[in-house]
Amino acid sequence: AYPNATITFVSDTFSNETQNVEFRSSGSDEDGTIEKIEWTSSIDGFLSSYQNFNITTLSPGNHIINLKVKDNDSLWSRSDTFNLDINGKPTAEIIGTVPNVIFEFSENSTLASPGEDTLAFWHFDEEGGTKAFDSSDNQKDADLQNGPIFSGGLFGNSVELDGDDDYLSLPKLKSGVSVFSEVTFETWIYSNNPVGSGEKVTIFSGGRDGTLEFGIDDDQRVFFTVISSALTDTTSTSQTIEEDRWYHLAFVYSDQDDFVKIYINHELAVTSTLQSTFVLQYNLGYENKIGAGFGSSVVDAFDGKIDEFKITESILESDEFIHGYDIAYFSAIAYDFEDSIINAVWSSSIDGVFSQGYWWQWNSTTSTSLSFGNHTITFRVQDGYGFWSDISTSFLEIKAHPQSIISSVSSYSFDYGTPLYLEGGADDKDGTVDAFEWKSDIDGIISTSLSTDPIVLSPGDHSINFKVKDDDGLWSISKTVSVHVNDIPYVSIDSINPNPAYKYTEIEQIITFVGTASDNDGFITDHIWTSSIYGVIGRDNITSISANNLSVGNHSITYKSKDDFGTWSEEASIQLEIRSHPISDIFNVTPSFQAEDQPV
Repeated sequence: AYPNATITFVSDTFSNETQNVEFRSSGSDEDGTIEKIEWTSSIDGFLSSYQNFNITTLSPGNHIINLKVKDNDSLWSRSDTFNLDINGKPTAEIIGTVPNVIFEFSENSTLASPGEDTLAFWHFDEEGGTKAFDSSDNQKDADLQNGPIFSGGLFGNSVELDGDDDYLSLPKLKSGVSVFSEVTFETWIYSNNPVGSGEKVTIFSGGRDGTLEFGIDDDQRVFFTVISSALTDTTSTSQTIEEDRWYHLAFVYSDQDDFVKIYINHELAVTSTLQSTFVLQYNLGYENKIGAGFGSSVVDAFDGKIDEFKITESILESDEFIHGYDIAYFSAIAYDFEDSIINAVWSSSIDGVFSQGYWWQWNSTTSTSLSFGNHTITFRVQDGYGFWSDISTSFLEIKAHPQSIISSVSSYSFDYGTPLYLEGGADDKDGTVDAFEWKSDIDGIISTSLSTDPIVLSPGDHSINFKVKDDDGLWSISKTVSVHVNDIPYVSIDSINPNPAYKYTEIEQIITFVGTASDNDGFITDHIWTSSIYGVIGRDNITSISANNLSVGNHSITYKSKDDFGTWSEEASIQLEIRSHPISDIFNVTPSFQAEDQPV
């Protein structure tokens, strides 16, 4: 007789990949014994030779589980079958972290400016029009052809291409017929759709500075093609590009070191060696284009957004690539056998769940959801059956610049020589403040204390900056106060003439006082000459008085002036001696009329 096989128990008709499934069975033979048991799957093949077993390695899909037994006569039973659905476990991977360390309170979310070797740098932050302006000094503005539009991007606006006939026309970047010897192209891209079979999309192509092209092929891999007069060399990455998320791509060429390199999200993806004699071919007929391939017609058009496109005539390292200062960008990819992902979740070891979707951007100068500290960032996805992927992990460190304030200024406008007192405040969210600096744009560093000792500043309009440094070596953003220090006017007595002077001379003596007054930071508004005996003599730098009006003796003469700030100068002084001739006086004549020879 043939033996019989029976599946007596399966823990479930539906299970998730990697989860345990338990199988039990029985076998019988009327005329003998069971010598062998065999479990098989329509997908995975042989599973077990045990009567009962557990398994966690079943592949995703609809399994027909077969059980059969063999008796001691080498007869096999008919198969007993069981249908088991295994839901594929989704997978998740963080593919972009640019950068991993950012700082709050830096007040800087800008991109790095064009460098010395930058040939062109287009930000695409225009609000409209048909031109994208080059932010470098080279004025290599790009012309929008066939209707690209400016729309929201990763850093401000981007240029959006329709994948049909949109592209940007670029001018020649080098002079004459010279071609690139070393060059780095870099940009941020956002693809709307996967590349179709047998097709490619071009991010840049051109021949007027050397014939080369880069983009995405139909395997969704990034490629970089360089062409010499005798050879075409194409390098491709193993990493693929997914739609609906941002990628930073960089393409580096050097005929000096004989290589091409492709970077994805600031990580080196592939390096290819060139022949030592390789030189890019000059091709006037290949216009420089963003978003379209070689030729006079529009081919291989890019469908998506391009933000920040920079061309540098040197070899850049990954830490020099385009990224926002204190702006972090993270992106991820996921896969599910049943294509039923319903949730994509980002979590922080400090703050918990903070974002959904396949990418996020964190601007530490404007956002508030993540705390200071070293975050373990995790990403996972959930499928339609509620099954979660394993966690993909990266990190983000958010440090804090210290913060400073100027809390007290004893005076904002005062005369030279008057001491200034300054008081500051400081705070550090993730550490301590251990250094202070007050600095004048005229006098340099004037104090290294939180609150200053008395400071005597030079005359002038001072811009005083206060900043503090924390235990991480980070400086705060400087706080500034403006202080005016008035320069005191200066006077000198040039002459007093005559000196000594005489009263009651036959011709009345007029004493002239001559002084000089100056003010380095304004003008003179008043003068005053004073005698220690007489009092005020005059109110101009040149004044005069009759000697007859002054008392006999030694006069201490002082002269000072006042500036437009209302400040009097120090006094200049000199001695003036007043003498007197004897005085004769006819006090009576009698008679007042008399004949000749008569007594008077």
